[in-house]
Amino acid sequence: MKENVNLNSILIQMIKEYEQTHKVMTFSFTKIKNDFYYSDIDDDLLNEMNLLRNNIVNKRLQDICATRKIATELYVFYELAWNNQQSGLYTLNLNDTLYIIFFKLFEKENNTKIVKGHCIPICTQEELFLTDTMPKFKRSDFF
Repeated sequence: MKENVNLNSILIQMIKEYEQTHKVMTFSFTKIKNDFYYSDIDDDLLNEMNLLRNNIVNKRLQDICATRKIATELYVFYELAWNNQQSGLYTLNLNDTLYIIFFKLFEKENNTKIVKGHCIPICTQEELFLTDTMPKFKRSDFF
């Protein structure tokens, strides 16, 4: 018998276990009209990207992307996450370390939503060949 597997719930459990012993870098965004705005980013992720908080927080997704193509590709993932649909995973290569990005939607009691992105290191440059089929974004894809 074929069993359905909920990848999101498995990943959430893995993230919780990982967070018990490791620091997971996170960022959050919200949607206003048709634009996604970054509402928070933790200091570790800012340091890894060599950015300041005001470079990201309150900026639109399209404002931080170096090209319209990158913004359009990411917008699809953000929209899926915003609608609580499986957005898939994407990878980000920062300083020769590959991070997998996973989104989780939080809905507050007052009907406001926020999506939290979890950045989990999965390998170094030598191991990148394992993830060749996943969408990839580099630091240079952003301002």
